[in-house]
Amino acid sequence: MIRPENSEALTIAIREHVEARRTIAVRGGGSTGWRGDADVHADLSAHRGVLDYDPEELVLTVRAGTPLSEVEALLAERRQMLAFDPVDAGLVRDGRAAGATVGGVVATGNAGPRRVTAGATRDHLLGFTAVSGRGEAFKAGGRVVKNVTGFDLPKLFTGSRGTLGVFDTLTLRVLPAPRFEASMVVKASCMEAEPVMHRAMRHPAGISCAAWQAGRLLLRLEGFRPSVDARFDAVATMIGADRVERIEAEESAGLWRGVAQVALLRKTPTLWRTSLPATAGVAFAARMMAEGFAALIDWGGARVWLGGEHAAATMVYRLAAEMGGHARLVRGVSDTPAPLPDTVTRTTSERIRDAFDPHRLLNPGLDPWNH
Repeated sequence: MIRPENSEALTIAIREHVEARRTIAVRGGGSTGWRGDADVHADLSAHRGVLDYDPEELVLTVRAGTPLSEVEALLAERRQMLAFDPVDAGLVRDGRAAGATVGGVVATGNAGPRRVTAGATRDHLLGFTAVSGRGEAFKAGGRVVKNVTGFDLPKLFTGSRGTLGVFDTLTLRVLPAPRFEASMVVKASCMEAEPVMHRAMRHPAGISCAAWQAGRLLLRLEGFRPSVDARFDAVATMIGADRVERIEAEESAGLWRGVAQVALLRKTPTLWRTSLPATAGVAFAARMMAEGFAALIDWGGARVWLGGEHAAATMVYRLAAEMGGHARLVRGVSDTPAPLPDTVTRTTSERIRDAFDPHRLLNPGLDPWNH
């Protein structure tokens, strides 16, 4: 076990083990539950702290092991937020916060319900420093949104699950937190909800989140209260005001925390996360519910969570692929391995790994394409 506390110690430790050709499993807060089978375990939980925070410029730089909860508390003091809406993966997996770190959030591409309008995690990573699987420290990106420094490695490394390099520091864009929010709740089956959700997402009122769970369509509006009220009425009129229930402020925020944490499916033995084209998500959920699964639809239809009594891995993988997406088992046991991506994707991924970790020393056993 190595526990570096600063950038120099991290670089020296990784380089030493790379030169000895030892495999290295990288761990932040351990919120994903992945332990890894490697010669060396790199625990980054001590490599923490805010290095720079400029609220006026909306930029934050932290060490990779900085807890997500500390960053969110710091931003809340200035009424700001990480707009991609990350959540501690432990809350999704079993309902217990497990100390997610900023590095871990970016490495897994973790994003919550606002992702459908605010963008993915990769859209908010401005720059980073890291140590590659060659033992080389390097820097990518910068501190501003319109930086043109080299290749767009921040997007490449986001979601790579530590297979290309070990994050040292990360610079993120932050945004003002909304002053007020209100959500509309519409009773509907998932198939009944689909046309309503898609019309609402195209409405100029600016829906920030759209989800469906337990027979209810959920739509979120955020901003200054007078604006939220006017936009709420416009969308409600389009849907049919008599069908719409309104909740607001903290009650609304609590509703969306439940969606982000997949609280509805917390007690199911297995939990799947699937990513699909937004136009296919509802049909996919309906097919799987007909097979006995419970479903939560998020991202306006582009992400579907499935909970069930058994894995049914072959069925989930097959149907997700047929509908243009992919699936990952988050909780439970499956004796069916995830299918490999197409040849072009696999070849490209292998060539990228050859450039950054030619000996496959970082997080052995994790595939960067199987998110």
